[in-house]
Amino acid sequence: EASLGLGADQGQSVKGYPSPPVAPEPVTRSPRPSPLRLMASLDGGLVVVNTLQAPQQEGQVYVTTEIGGSVRAVQASQLTLVGWSAK
Repeated sequence: EASLGLGADQGQSVKGYPSPPVAPEPVTRSPRPSPLRLMASLDGGLVVVNTLQAPQQEGQVYVTTEIGGSVRAVQASQLTLVGWSAK
């Protein structure tokens, strides 16, 4: 007689399904701060000093006017530093 009986260890294992991965909590990122701009006075008007680039001529810096945004190289000695702006 052929027996289809299962042994004690056969058919008893239950394959467990892996639990779904836990989603990480969202990372709260603070807004990126605006870069600081170095402000200076030139001929009675405010300008922004370009601190990332320098003209070829020694003693000069690039500045951008607050109004109009024109860029020019000026002698650093002509500037009066006013402060920093996060604008």
